[in-house]
Amino acid sequence: MALKGKNITIILCIITVFLYSLLKYGYNGRDLYTYRDYSESLDNYIDRYPDYESSAITAHKQGWPSFYKDWSTYWHVKEDQLQQDIERMDSFITKDLYTKGLPYTTTAKGRETVFAGVFKSLWEWDEPYLGNIAEAFLWFKEKNNLTDRQMALLVINYVQNIPYEIPERPFGLASPIEVLTRNYGDCDSKSLLAFVILSRLGYECVIYTSFFYKHAMLGINLPSTGYYKTWKMTNYYFVEMTTPGWDIGEISKQTQDLDLWDIINLQATY
Repeated sequence: MALKGKNITIILCIITVFLYSLLKYGYNGRDLYTYRDYSESLDNYIDRYPDYESSAITAHKQGWPSFYKDWSTYWHVKEDQLQQDIERMDSFITKDLYTKGLPYTTTAKGRETVFAGVFKSLWEWDEPYLGNIAEAFLWFKEKNNLTDRQMALLVINYVQNIPYEIPERPFGLASPIEVLTRNYGDCDSKSLLAFVILSRLGYECVIYTSFFYKHAMLGINLPSTGYYKTWKMTNYYFVEMTTPGWDIGEISKQTQDLDLWDIINLQATY
């Protein structure tokens, strides 16, 4: 009996050490590379946009928890890019949307057309300037031997941890550049940011919108469990982006009627 008790104690000690190692060093048994160096990140940005001196570039440091570790990186942007982004969006909404009466449509297809137009324009405008943040996640993936799913979760956790606040903008929607620069956004603004980053990294994504729930979420094509909708034989799992802690396929009980959700597939040709 004493020998059996001693064996149990040894086994419990081994399990304790393993769990401590998992929490401290990560799932691969060693320290994770969780900090993206400022100078390396800036050099990468200048390589992409050589016409701009470093003095004309603003750095924004972002940190977030994921895989039981704290991660951080820098996002760089031209100082005048945010204002250009806001002016372009205001002009687009005023000239192209309100003049056509699209915000007043009541049909599902009409709403899809409205938001698809807005989301797609913001995606096309901002995507070239998000290359340095996407490159940071590729750097994290390479340094830490992350799987495609783990890198997707790292991006999702990153955006989920951006504070939730409704922008004082038309449709309550902020562009990806505005969300990153101001460090806040609401459901559709953060879903769009995650969509742009993940799309640049090669993932198949959609945006879910619900007029009934007055809410938006990300959809991603990754093997998962939980809630999803199918678009042309591809399953896109819901991802709640408003706050941290939501896993892929997990949504609140108050929003689980999937018939009330529209799929906006910006990666498709409308």
